[in-house]
Amino acid sequence: MLTAGQKSDIASAADLITDLPKGAMLLADKGYDANALRNAVTERKA
Repeated sequence: MLTAGQKSDIASAADLITDLPKGAMLLADKGYDANALRNAVTERKA
């Protein structure tokens, strides 16, 4: 997924993990540390 240079990657993070399989591990830097993303990952059981 390509985003504009001034747009934060965290805004697209939930879309990027839609294909994350159950039990998968997600490795991200502190720029992705947000409760909304943590919740989305938890909902996917990853």
